[in-house]
Amino acid sequence: MIVIEEKLQTKNEGETEDYSTDCTQKIYTTTYKGKIKSRRTLKWIPSIETYGEAAVHIAGGLRLIIAFCLVPLALLFLIGSFFEEWILYLLFFPSFIVFMLLLLSGMGILSDEKYVEATKCKKCHREYAYEEREEPDIKELSTEDSYTVTITRYWKCKYCGHRDSSKSSENIKAYKGEKKKPEKIKCEKCRRQEISPECRNPDIKVENFTASATLITTRYYRCKYCRHVNIKVERDEFSAFDLPSAR
Repeated sequence: MIVIEEKLQTKNEGETEDYSTDCTQKIYTTTYKGKIKSRRTLKWIPSIETYGEAAVHIAGGLRLIIAFCLVPLALLFLIGSFFEEWILYLLFFPSFIVFMLLLLSGMGILSDEKYVEATKCKKCHREYAYEEREEPDIKELSTEDSYTVTITRYWKCKYCGHRDSSKSSENIKAYKGEKKKPEKIKCEKCRRQEISPECRNPDIKVENFTASATLITTRYYRCKYCRHVNIKVERDEFSAFDLPSAR
């Protein structure tokens, strides 16, 4: 949701990803509820309740080391092998699948380090003690020169009952992008249609999901007739290995 001058507006009444609001200020604040993080992967990490973030770092790092050690071993085996060619092909594909599973699981575990670090209780000091007690709040702050995303999670210790909260960007990357060529935009206020340039640099948010990532670009177009600012949101899906780099 968009909060500007203490007026609350929804994104096109929830019907589309494109929305608009009056550009009476140079600061846009977007707030909405996120989702409680799944701990399905974390529960299989040995000693996480004893060593917390360190256990996550070791478990993820070991998977990556094993994955990359498989590559030279597989090459040496193939070069010195006397097996028939068709047998080598049969051995290659299972090896490749094991490599990818280890690589992706290692990257996924390491991406949870910040989250696990935040779950250490500040009162009883036990590792991995906090559990989320409600959905997190997400705040996006956009100015002419900067763009930030902050996630506030609300915790309760499962041992001593201590309540706490933490703020971080977690695995979200947020930065200002570059304007693209003017395009035809229909103003949501006066309903006129024209070729409009962007009135400010776009906001870019990258949400990482280990094997893939979602790139969300928010663009701003000012109507030359009524001065209303139309806001357009674009979504693109990328492989984690093909993701465009930030400026």
